[in-house]
Amino acid sequence: MLVLASIVVQPVCTRTDAIAKEANNQNENLDRVNFGTQIECITPDGRGSPVSDSATRLPNAPALMMDEDTISCALQEGETTFIIPLPKVAVLDRFIFINQNASACGEFNIAISNSRLPAGSPKWTQVDGIIPFAHKRLFNLSLLGVEAKYVKLSFHVEKAGRMTRLGLYRDEKEQSGKIAQVAKLSAPAEESGKN
Repeated sequence: MLVLASIVVQPVCTRTDAIAKEANNQNENLDRVNFGTQIECITPDGRGSPVSDSATRLPNAPALMMDEDTISCALQEGETTFIIPLPKVAVLDRFIFINQNASACGEFNIAISNSRLPAGSPKWTQVDGIIPFAHKRLFNLSLLGVEAKYVKLSFHVEKAGRMTRLGLYRDEKEQSGKIAQVAKLSAPAEESGKN
């Protein structure tokens, strides 16, 4: 299999004081994508499946939850959609998208809702419209003040690739450390040989 692109996606949310207090009381980490809830992936053929986790791998799952903040999915040409349920309404802060291969191209959009909706519902509220990507590595979009219980990420890929790293982080330090780590580990071989 030829992998044309790696894509890193990190929607960042901030917790309200009430959610933070509840999380601390229950010793939970609500800043991760999984949250103990089921993330759904809808593939280009229209098939909806839960994202499998490494402990209980589901046969024919389109994506795999590698750990608490990493989803691995071979993005196929066409439309792939992830619906991420949050345990409570959260205030989103930022969406970070790192395209690991500048030759990949397509577009993505972010939509939100406070109630469970089908992926194709017109009731999703789009955030920042459709964002094209081609020959660009870093997208850093502010979502300041946006509240949501459900986040829908839709990728329309013209060249197939691989998406990894889909995470929600609580603070700038953790977020920037993860981005630096991912960027360092996934730097193309030809870039590291240029000295």
